[in-house]
Amino acid sequence: MKRYPRLANVLFEAPEDELEKFMSQPLSSLGSNPAEKLPPEAKELVKKPTGDDDKKIQGGTAPTFISVTKLLASQNEVGKAQSLKNVCTGVDASGWDGINWGDPKWLIDHMKPGAKIEFKSALLGAKTTDGNVVLDGHHRWSQAFMVNPNCQVNVVFANAKSLSADETLKAVHLAILAKTGQDKTKSASGGNLFSATADDVTGYLDAAKTKIDPKSGAPSDDGVAPYVYAIMKTKGIDSTEEGKKAAVDYIMSAIQKCASTVVSGAPSRDAMPQADDETNPVDASAVMDALSKGEINFQEPFIKKEEINKKDTVVMERWQRLAGILKD
Repeated sequence: MKRYPRLANVLFEAPEDELEKFMSQPLSSLGSNPAEKLPPEAKELVKKPTGDDDKKIQGGTAPTFISVTKLLASQNEVGKAQSLKNVCTGVDASGWDGINWGDPKWLIDHMKPGAKIEFKSALLGAKTTDGNVVLDGHHRWSQAFMVNPNCQVNVVFANAKSLSADETLKAVHLAILAKTGQDKTKSASGGNLFSATADDVTGYLDAAKTKIDPKSGAPSDDGVAPYVYAIMKTKGIDSTEEGKKAAVDYIMSAIQKCASTVVSGAPSRDAMPQADDETNPVDASAVMDALSKGEINFQEPFIKKEEINKKDTVVMERWQRLAGILKD
């Protein structure tokens, strides 16, 4: 149905117009920190839902496990430095991910069929018209993919089945803004994982600080990366040369599968919402809770019907006075 502009909106810029504009434009066109660019009045309006239209994103705060293959990427790039570095060099990310990627026993256990990889902070995902998408946590999702492309990961899952992935992402931006007063974003680090080469993977494997003796399983300066050791044990490979090649092939296959999941029109990393203590002081559960309770004004009408009628009446009277139709 064709939408006709209201007289009030034609004559005066209104906060609801700014929100409508924000939600109607592709996220890829809004750049970094998108919700922070809204005028102050529009930012305040984000925290004033109309009560009858802002509950289309429903999600529980309890994480659930889902296969990584059943999740789609809602952004078109993932930081190569972070994803490849953690997995290939064996970074101990226990402090923030709850996982030590350099623990060979952990890697071997989680390369097995039916493995569940549980992160300290669950991924934020949603069911949308584009499918089941990752909203926040693409690095963790891709890292899990590279360990085991058939594993499951913990996700705080929302139901946004009437909205596209792009609309859902913008609603999350507004929720983060409402909860924190800011909407900081981050750029991909070290280039795009989705375009990584075998040489990239080899370089990160060679850069592993902790290395494992392929025969004894003990730390050794002359050993291989923990990931290579895990692949050798999992696949029954004795040759370190063959083990390294198998590791590179395994990772490249996982990356290609990741890249094939990107939804149409997905924005770059620097336009994506970030629900984490490092960037914006709010977690995924709090964001989903605010959206599911209808606390975020992200859908039309952005103001209540009585306010719309009142604005239009006031503007019409002003216009008539200016035109000389009404007298004081």
